[in-house]
Amino acid sequence: MTPERRALAAQQNRLLTAIWRPAMGAAASAEQPSGLAEGPAWPDAGLQAYRGNAQALAERVFSAAYPVLRQCLGETDWAALARHQGQAQPPRRGDLAHWGDTLADGLTELLADPRHALPPWLPELARAEWRLHRLAALPDSPADPASLSRLVHEAPETLALRLAPGTEVCHSPVPIASLLWAHGAGTEAGPLQPPEAPDPQALQGVGAKLRAGESETALFWRAGWRPRVQSLNPAEAAWFEALLSQPNLGAALDAFGQTGLTLDLSAWLTEALQQQWLLAVVDAPGPSGPSN
Repeated sequence: MTPERRALAAQQNRLLTAIWRPAMGAAASAEQPSGLAEGPAWPDAGLQAYRGNAQALAERVFSAAYPVLRQCLGETDWAALARHQGQAQPPRRGDLAHWGDTLADGLTELLADPRHALPPWLPELARAEWRLHRLAALPDSPADPASLSRLVHEAPETLALRLAPGTEVCHSPVPIASLLWAHGAGTEAGPLQPPEAPDPQALQGVGAKLRAGESETALFWRAGWRPRVQSLNPAEAAWFEALLSQPNLGAALDAFGQTGLTLDLSAWLTEALQQQWLLAVVDAPGPSGPSN
């Protein structure tokens, strides 16, 4: 690199540092959610303009990843949270779709401060929304329905089930799938962005679950291009966990059998195809690598 390029890179780095760092001696120059004190304004008008643009960018980027959280907080508190968190955790990659992964941790820190009257389930909601957000960016995995005939003719120890991209079981202390569904997120027919006005009856139902302290186990996966979530009963959760953790179908059947739970696997197979949980039956991984 030439001296001129090194000087330019250093200058750009100093500018980015000045844009994202907190204001002199203050907690942050960005707006703060729920009563955090604001820092003094920077005297340099040009730098202040850059910082304002960066904060507005954080609000737009985070709104795409956390539409339900935005609805729950309301526009004013959401804007303050997004701008504060954007400055506290600047982007670390050029792809801004990865920016915002620490928002749940930021909410947890805010909840630890007694000055903030925020619902305690917000960090769990943020983690769930980030799962949905990242599902949309995963590469496609081809479906092969004809391969299901192998289940009839081949030993389960030689086979594995290829599940949809990003399939994950989440044991949540809150009714997380119900909360997302009440806002129209992660559903089969709903839009990628939840509607502006959530269903009042659904909100009333999930509110009762939250007040009762109900937990929920949820399945996250991608059906086609649509990120999805739904609640699971204990048997369904145990079966998915066996499929995700065991090296082959035979081992998954053995692991599930040890739980003492029962599940109609024929009915599950039908639903797995309809919901696009199951994409293909493949060779079980050998000692040297994963299934194909």
